[in-house]
Amino acid sequence: MKIRSLTPLILGLFVPLVGSAQFLDLDTFQQTGAREVALSGASSSGASLEYLDNSVSGRDDTAMVATISSGSLTPFTRVGDKMTYSFHLSEITATENLFTPLYRVGFRFGDSGSLRYATSTGTGPRIEFGSNADGNPFASGTVHITYEDWTTFDYSAIRFNDGNEMDVTVSLELVAVDGDLFDYEMSVTYVSTINPSVTNSKSYVFTGVEVNQVTQIFHSTNSAGMVEGDAYRVSSASLEFIAASEQLPWWTGFDIVDDAGNVDTGSWMGWMNITNAPWIYNYKANSWMYINESGVDPENGAWTYVIK
Repeated sequence: MKIRSLTPLILGLFVPLVGSAQFLDLDTFQQTGAREVALSGASSSGASLEYLDNSVSGRDDTAMVATISSGSLTPFTRVGDKMTYSFHLSEITATENLFTPLYRVGFRFGDSGSLRYATSTGTGPRIEFGSNADGNPFASGTVHITYEDWTTFDYSAIRFNDGNEMDVTVSLELVAVDGDLFDYEMSVTYVSTINPSVTNSKSYVFTGVEVNQVTQIFHSTNSAGMVEGDAYRVSSASLEFIAASEQLPWWTGFDIVDDAGNVDTGSWMGWMNITNAPWIYNYKANSWMYINESGVDPENGAWTYVIK
């Protein structure tokens, strides 16, 4: 069935969707790497890192990492599984204005791989998405894509730069499985704490990843561009995991109950038919709705366009 035209009025609604999330326990943040730094105020929700004189070691590699407690380890197993890391980034001092992204945040899959993003420092405008196959947070690995417009002038309030503060959300969602290979979409959102209207988001899909168990979260640098006196603080760190439906097939977390494409969303919007998705037929409303599955947030709901 093809829908060729719409009646003149389409109503945009936001429909809340109730979902559940499992918060994963993090161990206390620790410092790793050979560069001289001072780690302070470490807890399971963050720490402060200050760069010291490294003329003795001559090394640039340093990171703060938080290990997921053994009782909270949760593997990605089904398409739709999603892990979200949130934190507050503040007390930034960045002496150098470097375009090459060097401040990294990522998910470490033990010694078998890591997925990350990295941003420029100072007035640098870039963000990149990268990975490596050995889990080393300092390794160059592979840079998959670089965006030049992450923090242009209009977004200067979310630069890794002196005095800025940001609320950061980094999500990793399993979007495809092919045997022992996994595809993950990483999405990064920064919101300025000082000026919340300044916000930006970027995403990238990593394909053919051979691992599915995240063991650590890391913040790392490995560049001479970080000099003595540079610093940053991570606080309010949390990690949550939202599992996809236990049964397949499913639509945005709800089971498809028959070959006709009927779905029971319960108290959310009742019975619907998703055969012509993203155009969804809602039986209770006796109306077509436009719902983009990728835009459904299990915690908050979805924007729904209803034909009137």
